[in-house]
Amino acid sequence: MKQALNNSVQRLLKNNSISFDKEELDFQIQSHPSYPSLHAITGVLDYFNIENIAADVPVNNSTLIQLPDCFLAQINTDKGKDLVVVQRSKLAYFVYDANHKKEKYSEEKFLEIFTGIIVAVEKDEEKIVIERKSNFIKPIIFSLLIGLMGIVLYQNTIHLYTLT
Repeated sequence: MKQALNNSVQRLLKNNSISFDKEELDFQIQSHPSYPSLHAITGVLDYFNIENIAADVPVNNSTLIQLPDCFLAQINTDKGKDLVVVQRSKLAYFVYDANHKKEKYSEEKFLEIFTGIIVAVEKDEEKIVIERKSNFIKPIIFSLLIGLMGIVLYQNTIHLYTLT
């Protein structure tokens, strides 16, 4: 049970392309005063400055469409209520439990087991812009350096031929 919450939060962050330190995340979750609870998850996400929300949403089709493509959700299982990672792909819902077991549900079947409790995260837009700029600038700088080296080599080969 101790690793269950950690595994789910790690999968949520990975699926949302949010970088994190695994050991620090595990430590912060397990040492949170309200561990294991949704409050522990949101508290740790706040600690890492990851925008998040925990909510009790209506269980219907129109609400599901408005949710992000990947989120934590509470579902009813044979053993009671369980917190899982949900990944939406078109009209299919892939549910990953804490043991990395994956199940595929249609929208209707997912609505039958969904309790309405979610935790969603959002990647910081500033970080995305910075990453895009740095990925765009690197090829330009590399191309300029190659061009400059070509010019220098061309200039030097002309001088070598005139000396002989």
